[in-house]
Amino acid sequence: MEHIVEIRAALIQEQAAIEEQLISAREQLASKSESLADEGEVSLVSEARSNAEASIKLLTKKKNALLHALSKTENNDPDFGFCEDCGDEIPAKRLKLVPTAVCCSACQDVREKKAKHFNS
Repeated sequence: MEHIVEIRAALIQEQAAIEEQLISAREQLASKSESLADEGEVSLVSEARSNAEASIKLLTKKKNALLHALSKTENNDPDFGFCEDCGDEIPAKRLKLVPTAVCCSACQDVREKKAKHFNS
């Protein structure tokens, strides 16, 4: 898989972007925590805190997926780039677009349909 170098570079770049977003979200959360709002603003501050907490949770999840993929590329894991579900090689084009992909597109569709079914 000669495209690993490109994928690793994309992972590192995306990790840096997520780190910046996490810093911003944490600063936003801290500023909302320090806000001494009057009664009319309490619900707005509460909503802003909830949004910041949700952003931090999502960004942390993305960061963990990036670190996992980066670890696999750095350790030359033979499973990197192969679908966890069917075992087929994940196309390089998909990995370049979604470097944290652990499934081929077909298996990812199945996962999403199952998740949608269980969440409804």
